[in-house]
Amino acid sequence: MSVLADRLNVLYAKWERDNGHALTDQELASRLSGTEWPMSPVYLAHLRDGLRLCPSHAVLARLAQFFDVPVDYLDCADESVPDVRLARTGGDRRTSRDARLPG
Repeated sequence: MSVLADRLNVLYAKWERDNGHALTDQELASRLSGTEWPMSPVYLAHLRDGLRLCPSHAVLARLAQFFDVPVDYLDCADESVPDVRLARTGGDRRTSRDARLPG
């Protein structure tokens, strides 16, 4: 799984813990729909599954703003940013495409 996908899933889990219910891709897409950079639920799911890598800085900035984290935390080019581990909920989000990747 990509660093971005892993970190997005950590942020979704943190949001659930802080708000008492799971944040769905549909809900996040709805919350972002009134912004300059709306995103579809499918696009968000692809980011979380690692099927879409390294989105534009504008996309990363909007996600970082929503989750109240620095953009550098989500920047796929900067893996040196410390990762704050939170308990993940749900199962492994790896796909058959990820199965051929090492680790």
